[in-house]
Order: sequence, then structure tokens, then C-alpha cells
Amino acid sequence: MTKESSTFLRIIVLLSSKTCRMNWCHSTRLVSSRSACVNLALSAAARPRVSNKIKIARQTSWGAFILTAVLLVVCLPGALDAQTISITAADLQDSSGNPMPTNAVAVLVVDIGTSGFVDLQPSFSLSLGATWGTENKVVAIWNLSNCGCGDGILMDEKVLSYTGGITSNQALELCWFPSLTMASTTLGITDYGTYTDPVGIDGSDAWRTPAKKSSVSLAFLTANEGGSNPQEAGEATNVTAVPLTAFQTWQIHYFGSTNNPNAAPEVDADGTGMSNTNKFLSGFNPANSATYLHVISVAKTNTIDMNVIYLGANGDNTWSPGLASRTNVLEFTAGTANGSYAPNNFASTGKTNILSGGTGFGVVTNMIDPGGATNVPSRFYRVRVLLP
Repeated sequence: MTKESSTFLRIIVLLSSKTCRMNWCHSTRLVSSRSACVNLALSAAARPRVSNKIKIARQTSWGAFILTAVLLVVCLPGALDAQTISITAADLQDSSGNPMPTNAVAVLVVDIGTSGFVDLQPSFSLSLGATWGTENKVVAIWNLSNCGCGDGILMDEKVLSYTGGITSNQALELCWFPSLTMASTTLGITDYGTYTDPVGIDGSDAWRTPAKKSSVSLAFLTANEGGSNPQEAGEATNVTAVPLTAFQTWQIHYFGSTNNPNAAPEVDADGTGMSNTNKFLSGFNPANSATYLHVISVAKTNTIDMNVIYLGANGDNTWSPGLASRTNVLEFTAGTANGSYAPNNFASTGKTNILSGGTGFGVVTNMIDPGGATNVPSRFYRVRVLLP
């Protein structure tokens, strides 16, 4: 080869009681983008003094070209008193397989619980320390220009503090967002990719938080970078999604989708006189014509009281989160001399039933209207369901 390789260098050195650790990386763009890192360790005897600067000329014959690098090493006291995570990732790509631009964002997340990593939502905060879902915490944020390694490549080291529920041996996940920049405050609707590795391949430690006052080296390499992961593993093929509303979840539960014509909000799919919206709010099965809020009978219990029997709403626990209970209110309006009534003049009798444990079919129950039989010339009743 006649072309010279380009070389870049990133040094992160921390002081240990035993060794002084150095990372250096090389790159050649002769045919395609490639990156790798070599970890070196100096024995205690060879370790430089605090604040000393050492230049080490290194010349390595690699194939048909020569790689020359100069290592600048600075050891700081107490640097390994905290936990450190080193990461090397390539190729990070967009959904079409193009390398991520260097101003794009990558995030390292830790699962402080046991329920795993959540699907990302547009409202999640893009900030250090943010909680995604209920137990995923952001512990590092980068744009790829941090390491100067080029498009689609991330190399860096972060110091991790064990606070806010973070401790050792917790799972780690890398998320990358080809269309985001550090100016973003939330994820928004965007493509993203994820990677986690509980075993540790391609020379990587398992993707878990290190023991206290220790470190791990994480690697994610696709096939084009000589790694064991297929090239497609680096593509950002996921999309942040707006969480379903409760009504959408209900539509999918009963109608299979949100765009089923029978699932439309104002449709009365079973001909009961109640729209889907009202059945959802009151907690009735929209696919059963016998399930709707209605008065069954009205009769005297004695000379002065009226007993109103009705199919009441008692919740619907067949879908999640479902409806645990509903409050039913008995209302009335006075009849007119000609036997009709004013439909807009209903008022509460002061009687309510709180019904629960339902599965969308309602429950037959009753309410007593004290003195209802003494009203002349007539009295009309209806049952109303209150929302929480």
C-alpha cells in the first residue's frame, strides 16, 4: 500500500495501588472505517510518579503499513477509588445501516431492579441521572465526537457513583440515537438501537456494573469491525412510541385494534344505546348486548318507598389497568300532568352504590328511594355512573 494510515489517540489513565492503566486506539481508513483499542498495564515499579508526563514512542508493523502512536500518560492519585466503565462500540448505525454522525447521542443505562429494560418513550428525559420507566437510570451520555474516533464509533471511560439505588452487578444497556443531539431534552419520537451482553463477547466483560472500587471494559463490535455481532445488530431499528391511552388499550382488548370500525368512540357496536366511549368509562363489555347500564324495574316496597332494580356498573378487570369499581347514583325527575317528564331536570336522590369486582358484565342490584311513592303525579328514575 502507498497510502499512509491516519492515526488518532485517546488516553484515559487511572491510578491503582498495583497498576496504571492506559487505553490507546488506532484507526485506518485505507479501505473502510475500523477502530480498535489496546489495553496496556504498567507494573508498580514502572508506574510514573504523580503528575509526571511520559511520552512512549510505539511503532508497530501491521500488514502492509506502519502504525505509529505516542502515548501521553498522566496518573492521578485516588482515581480508582470509584467505579469505572470503559466502553468501545462500533458500528453504531441508523435504521438504514449508515454510521451514526459524530454529533449523535449514545446513552448508558443501568437497571437498578429486576424487571429488565423498558421500551423507550418520547417523554423520557435525556439527562444524566434520569429515570426511564420505574427502575432504569441513565449513568452516562455521549455524543460520538467525544472520542474523535469517527462516525459510528464510541470509545470512552466513565466514573460511576453508586447512589440512588445503583450498586454492583446490575445490568447495563447501551442505547444510541442517530437523529438526536446533546441539545435535546427528551427522546421524542425517534429511532434508536440497544445492546446489552450478560455474558461478555469479543473480549468484553459482562455488561454489568463493576464491583465497588473496580472497573469493567465493555465492547460491542459488529461483523464489519471484526466482532461477533451481525452487522444488523448495530442498526437503530427501534422507535420510541407514545404510550397507549387507557381507551386504546380497551379497544385492542375488545376489538383487536384501535382502527377497527366497531371500536370507534361514538359507535354503539352491540346496539345497546351506549357508545363505546360510555361503555369504556362505565366498565361494560362492548361486545355483549346484555351489558349496559339500565333500570330493570321500579316497584313500591311499601306505601311510601320505591325500590329501583337496575343493572349497575361494577368495573371491568379483564384488561389492564382495567376498572376496579364504579359509583352508581340513583337520580330522579318529577313527571308532568300529561305523563311525560323533563329529561334535563334529573337530580340525585342522595342514594349511591359503589360496586366492584366486575368483569364487564355489570351486576343486578337495587337502590331504595325513601318516600318516592308519595310524589305526585309521577316520578321517573335513571342511574348515572360517576367517574373517579
